[in-house]
Amino acid sequence: DVEGLANGNDGPFQDEARHQTPAGQETIPTTKADGDIIWRVDLREVAGIWPHDGAHSSILIRGDHLYLNTGTGVDNSHVKIRTPNADSLIVLEKTTGRLLARDGEGIAPRIFHCTWSPPSMATVAGRETIFFAGGDGIVRAFEPLEGAPKDPVSLSVRWRYDLDPRAPKEDVHRFNRNTLVGPSNIFGLPVIAGDHLYVGGGGDLWWGKLGAWLKCVDATNGNERWSYSLNKHVMSSPAVADGLVFIADIGRVVHCI
Repeated sequence: DVEGLANGNDGPFQDEARHQTPAGQETIPTTKADGDIIWRVDLREVAGIWPHDGAHSSILIRGDHLYLNTGTGVDNSHVKIRTPNADSLIVLEKTTGRLLARDGEGIAPRIFHCTWSPPSMATVAGRETIFFAGGDGIVRAFEPLEGAPKDPVSLSVRWRYDLDPRAPKEDVHRFNRNTLVGPSNIFGLPVIAGDHLYVGGGGDLWWGKLGAWLKCVDATNGNERWSYSLNKHVMSSPAVADGLVFIADIGRVVHCI
């Protein structure tokens, strides 16, 4: 609640005092200056995830729906997906936090490191579309969820685009620390300008190969328009202006294409 507890304790969540108190200590009473939590969701419970490196993604809001990258990934060994049935993209009801939908793509077993990229949205060819780059290096275009289904449903996929089709897709962790061969991942946001989608991706910065690219994709059908090789790993989101695309890579170079 943006007003905090100044206007009362709203929402189904009422235990702010316990929430703000370290475990094992006597409960710290709340005041009107404290925050008011409306609801909270444990992604380990609702999405079955194993959180890796904490939270690192922005939430996309569309009407009464929240589209969220769950941040699921490898365990601390970096060679095992502990929760292979975990969801990578979920939709929550904005007012209650109730799970409404999941990606339904079975991405988790092919995640090389983690799921980094925030979801994005644009109107393409007159149709609103949700774009999401999974931890398997594949960009997916989803139909937006309509309404509030009683039970969680799987989002409908419009198209899929594989940023690195020559990369291995199964048993991916055998390539840990291989700087020449391995799967690709996407860290930054898929950016849409007109009917084009721009995305940077490639080998994992900490565990993977050096190869990385900026890709231009037809946002209406997922067909690749062009590919541009970067110097090294890429974690940034492209910026598009006046017919130019800008992106920085880990090779300490800013590219203008």
